[in-house]
Amino acid sequence: MTPMAFLQSARIDRARNLLETSDAPLKTVAYKSGFGSVRHMRFLFSEKLGLTPAQYREQFS
Repeated sequence: MTPMAFLQSARIDRARNLLETSDAPLKTVAYKSGFGSVRHMRFLFSEKLGLTPAQYREQFS
């Protein structure tokens, strides 16, 4: 695993936890997870999990 892949995985894990346990807006979740923007978080979620952050929250919280 490359350092960038590890970092992206850690950010996604943090965002998943926040989406499951809080009602924070997506912008706040992206910021607290280390993403530069909601758009970038949405892109990586879709790429890695096949869901947008909003869909993930709806399904798992």
